[in-house]
Amino acid sequence: MNAHLSLSRNQNDYIRGNPAGRLELIEYGDYQCPYCLNASYVINQLMEAFPAQLCFAFRHFPIVEHHPLAMACAVAAEAAGRQGRYWDMHDLLWQHQKGLTSEGLFKLATSLSLNMRQFRLHMQDERLGEKVMEQRGKGLEIGVLSTPTFFVNGKKYEGELQFAGLKEALQSGELVS
Repeated sequence: MNAHLSLSRNQNDYIRGNPAGRLELIEYGDYQCPYCLNASYVINQLMEAFPAQLCFAFRHFPIVEHHPLAMACAVAAEAAGRQGRYWDMHDLLWQHQKGLTSEGLFKLATSLSLNMRQFRLHMQDERLGEKVMEQRGKGLEIGVLSTPTFFVNGKKYEGELQFAGLKEALQSGELVS
């Protein structure tokens, strides 16, 4: 996959919002990163501001050197995704970021009424870890060095991680095709 395709949504992304939306926001993030937690509030505001136009994708960029559960959190989101609950787990990981433990990931899955036998198997599925690391690797290829990093309409966003700046970037940019 070339770098251009990494800058736009693809079939491996879980999409929130309108999959055909003309505004595109991609985040490379880490579920243990406090800055990503703050950015999640901004994302929610943007989703409310552009309900019919915004297509949002979250890509994993675990910084395991600083966040020991980042990889497990990313795999937990993917494992929940196998049961159609990716975004539910994504949201719970943010809500419970400060007190996350390995056992806590399974409690979150239980709270979503996931099939726990399947969830445990998926948590051990090497393909999910490979997907997470592939997203991280593609992020590195296109210049992601920290989290959160955003791409707005196919272009790396360099502004402040605030609602007004991202809103303006979404409104002023043209979607790269």
